[in-house]
Amino acid sequence: MIPNSIKYIVVGAVCARLLLLAGILTHSGTEGVFLPDSRGFYQTAVNITAGHGFSRDVTAPFLPSAHFPPLYPLLIAGSLTLTGSILPLIILQIVLSSFIPLIIWRIGTLFTERRAPPLIAATLSAFEPLMMLWSVVLLTDVLATFLLLAAVLFFCQFLTSRAIRHTALSGLVLGAAALTRPDGQFLFLIATAYFLSALLYTLAKKTKEVS
Repeated sequence: MIPNSIKYIVVGAVCARLLLLAGILTHSGTEGVFLPDSRGFYQTAVNITAGHGFSRDVTAPFLPSAHFPPLYPLLIAGSLTLTGSILPLIILQIVLSSFIPLIIWRIGTLFTERRAPPLIAATLSAFEPLMMLWSVVLLTDVLATFLLLAAVLFFCQFLTSRAIRHTALSGLVLGAAALTRPDGQFLFLIATAYFLSALLYTLAKKTKEVS
């Protein structure tokens, strides 16, 4: 069961990000959500909606580009197609960013029965300035971080439950993270290192017991 303190943190994170977005829109309009890298994502999305495929070119021949993984430009294209605006995607990022503290809290509870450390970690992640900024600009960071942490959570749940569904969900979400930002494809190396370390520890323990 989720404690009220975590619910308050999530609500506070949503409110803080909405206030930040309102300030940006008031001062700079929608141009305020664009950073230098945002232009490439946006142009790719515009070309997708125009039927020119995954291209960043502004004029013909619209050559295909593999500069970005496909998921984020597709989300921008979906937002533009459905509403004609990128603001629905920014709102989605605000929601996902505000739920990151919940995931961090849940991961923490799997490793300790103490209440304070997971709560502190959740609070810090909710109001960390850079993550707040990322949630209101057109960049992949929030979506990729959310998916990576969700993959870690499912993997940690597998370690305790040994349920196949948790490994399947972890792999599926990790795949989505890699399609958002390529960093996610290397997370499995950490899991491999963990299993190898656990195997060596178990073998060493068994050998000691036999001796």
